[in-house]
Amino acid sequence: LGGMKEGDFIVNIGDKDVKWASHEQVVRLIKQCGDSISMKLVTPMDRNYLK
Repeated sequence: LGGMKEGDFIVNIGDKDVKWASHEQVVRLIKQCGDSISMKLVTPMDRNYLK
């Protein structure tokens, strides 16, 4: 998945909010997407950046 990094949070899959979804629910939604997927990701700010 282009641009996705370890530690990123998936907040939307398609038009579905998955912020509070279980891991199993997210995996199920991803599998249902087939060949194309649209996700919104959030990358937490590195705490060292603030120092």
